[in-house]
Amino acid sequence: MIKQETNSMYLRSKKLLAEVIEEHGETASAKNAIDYLIDGTCDYEIREYPRPRKTSSQRLWTCFFMFVFLFVIPFQWLLTGKTGVTSKTKLGRRVCAMSGEG
Repeated sequence: MIKQETNSMYLRSKKLLAEVIEEHGETASAKNAIDYLIDGTCDYEIREYPRPRKTSSQRLWTCFFMFVFLFVIPFQWLLTGKTGVTSKTKLGRRVCAMSGEG
């Protein structure tokens, strides 16, 4: 049942995308698609935020942590069943801040 629903949603979204492209051409934007969906019945604004640039030290820390995790991840998975760093822990927040991810 879930597979059928997923398949029908995929077909509907594909049909909708084809309709938007037919109406606005190959250069249709996200704004064109949203306008098509809501028929212009409400005001909205699409905002884009620039990604902050990483400093060279943050890039170096990222490279360092990648090598450390290559050696630590197998043991972490064996002991805990999970891998990676979550930003909810003190160590995770520090790693994210040092590598410019948080």
